[in-house]
Amino acid sequence: MPTTQDLVDGIRQASSISCLEEDESEPYRNKYQAADLLKRLLGERAICSQEPTPNVEGSGDNPSSVEAPQDEQTAASGSAETVGSSGGTQIDSETELAAAAARIRCGLILLDTDLLADGEAGVTAGLPLLEKSPEAFLAWLLESYNALGALYSERGDMPVALSWLQRAEQLYQRITHTGAKHAHLVLPVAGAAASGGSGGGGGSGGDPDRVEQQQQQQQVEGSEEREAAAAATSSVEPREAAAVAASASAAEADAAAAAAAAAAAAPGPAAGAEAGEGSGGSVGAEAAAAEVVVADAGRSAGGGGSQGTALASAGDATAAEAGDDSRKDGQPLVAVQAEGVAEAPPPPPPPLAAQLPDNDADAVQTQYTRTLFYLAQVHGHMKASDRSALYCAATLYRQLASGKYDLDTWVNNCLQLGGYYAKVHAYGLAMYCHAAAQAVVDRDTAAGAVLGEDIAANIKLAAARVFNMRLAASHSRHVENKQLEVHYPDVSYFPDYLRFSGLSVPSPDSFPWGEAALASNFETARELLNTGMPYFKAALSYYQLDGWVTDHVGIIMDMSNMYRCLAGFESDPSRAAAMHRCRAQLLEPLSGALNPDHYPGLSRSIDLELAHVYREISDIREIQGGQAGKVSSAASSSARFYHRFLRSFAAPDTGSLPDRVDPDNEPYFLMASFGLGRMLHRMRGATGGAAAGGGGGGAATAMVAGPGGAGKADGSFESMLIAAHQHLRWTSEYVKKHGLESWTQEAQAAEELCELLVEQMRLRSLAAAAARR
Repeated sequence: MPTTQDLVDGIRQASSISCLEEDESEPYRNKYQAADLLKRLLGERAICSQEPTPNVEGSGDNPSSVEAPQDEQTAASGSAETVGSSGGTQIDSETELAAAAARIRCGLILLDTDLLADGEAGVTAGLPLLEKSPEAFLAWLLESYNALGALYSERGDMPVALSWLQRAEQLYQRITHTGAKHAHLVLPVAGAAASGGSGGGGGSGGDPDRVEQQQQQQQVEGSEEREAAAAATSSVEPREAAAVAASASAAEADAAAAAAAAAAAAPGPAAGAEAGEGSGGSVGAEAAAAEVVVADAGRSAGGGGSQGTALASAGDATAAEAGDDSRKDGQPLVAVQAEGVAEAPPPPPPPLAAQLPDNDADAVQTQYTRTLFYLAQVHGHMKASDRSALYCAATLYRQLASGKYDLDTWVNNCLQLGGYYAKVHAYGLAMYCHAAAQAVVDRDTAAGAVLGEDIAANIKLAAARVFNMRLAASHSRHVENKQLEVHYPDVSYFPDYLRFSGLSVPSPDSFPWGEAALASNFETARELLNTGMPYFKAALSYYQLDGWVTDHVGIIMDMSNMYRCLAGFESDPSRAAAMHRCRAQLLEPLSGALNPDHYPGLSRSIDLELAHVYREISDIREIQGGQAGKVSSAASSSARFYHRFLRSFAAPDTGSLPDRVDPDNEPYFLMASFGLGRMLHRMRGATGGAAAGGGGGGAATAMVAGPGGAGKADGSFESMLIAAHQHLRWTSEYVKKHGLESWTQEAQAAEELCELLVEQMRLRSLAAAAARR
């Protein structure tokens, strides 16, 4: 049966092997090899061989066997609640704990391969034993819970994923004595004093002087106890001296843990004052509490009693004595023992928790940051967007505070967080996030870091889209008279997690919040457009059509939307029509420029947007009156793009429209279909030059074929009326046939227009007959 040291060595070796770069021709080879190494130590069947399971000596009835206990083997049921309780009192041997750790490491390695079920079984089998000593194995427990949460998130089972991740969050908060509010802020800023503020203009949430006094007092007391222990060793036997030193070390550790816990429990900012106060003082204290718990893991490893600490301290004391005064008069200090006195035993090995890789205080903080990251993702999948944003902010805070982040990734995530806040009309928060991202870029690039070109373009694009969203919200609020749902109406809602320390970021109250971020008249709306457009153009210099089709089209659409919203504030019809023509100038070069087989959605979006643009121009000209030619010209262009959009749904071989359009596109299809009928009706005499003047170039003749694709191809007024009548009738029948109740009112309006068209055709025929007499 392997010893504890054999298992620890195997875990270390397997961890190293699993980190090696994989060969694409043999994926997971190194990870399989690492897992097999641990499986052989545990007496289990290897992955890469068909040999029978080795019969490990003593594995049958020996309670210290490395084989998984029966209750462990049945624990892997997939739920966080089914894993063994952490409150057990059974003191397990270090060999059993090492075997459990080996199973967990083997499972974690396999979770990075295609053997997910085997990996999950290994992790859940080893958890119950380690959960009995959570202080000692905190980093490994967090890593296991994170891995299981990520596994179930990838499977789409979000409730189970959330339960595992919440288990990790609660364990961290319980072990490190941090409350729910400040559990995310337990890292001091890299390179800054632990008692510093949390940035962003926030105040101190604890008492830094008090914490510093406690730390100084601990150092003084610890020094006195060490001196007393050293004095005692000169007059007692070596074993007794070791016990004295162990007692002093344990007392010093107890004092440090108690002081850190007291500092963490010191009252911080009130729960309702997140925006006005930071977490400065409590951040360093809680970080100290976390480090003390993990650094003192030996006290709970292998059973959690004080015996482990005493033994370890005794070994340290013996080694220190031997190192400080190993020789006397050129001879060993203890060369000959008195007769009958046994030689002092060698110092015992450190406790298991101290020997495991990635099980220190730094690993705890890394794993907890990962917990918050996964929680942000899972809450996002569960449509809990506000909670997802808070966990994302907490993740960014901890990454920045620890100094462990990739510049491009951190900036991109911060910009995406700002994008979410802009969508919920929290423009002050969005602009603060973008300012923080720019501040990190300025600081890190000055220190020699290199920012990716795409990230630099994304910073410009994010800033532009905030102005676009502000202008669109202004249009909804003051032009369409809609009420906006604002999640963060003023600066008092600013979360502490966004008070990034050490950054040159303006105060949150310097950004516009709520109604102050919206434009209420043409002048302020124009200012938003003029501010946002240069950012869009700067982003376009990188996101060009050749190579960035989706991004390029998206930016052009955003720019078109800004002109649309500004036109809503314009009272002069001619100037409003000119703004819509600016939209057409942006979009028309893209119509037909994309391969519809590769970009069907984008091609349709461009044509539909152009159809709306010319329809609005036609509406404006009709309201002005006395401009029949311009009305018909714009209607002709609108009908042309509506027709292109609708024909994109036709079968390539027959040219016929489908009996039923897919549900995702059906609303747009019906909108375009009704719109086409109205534009055909508005094209009174839009033949020849009138159609060409509107950019149609003979577009009038393309519309008369009707929905089925066949018909008389001429551009006469009668043909236009017939085509409009046929198309509106076909669309109304489509709505009735498929029972689309939400479109019933639109269908009724189309039928009324059809009757009007029939009447127009009858009157025109009578007039023609009278003229021939």
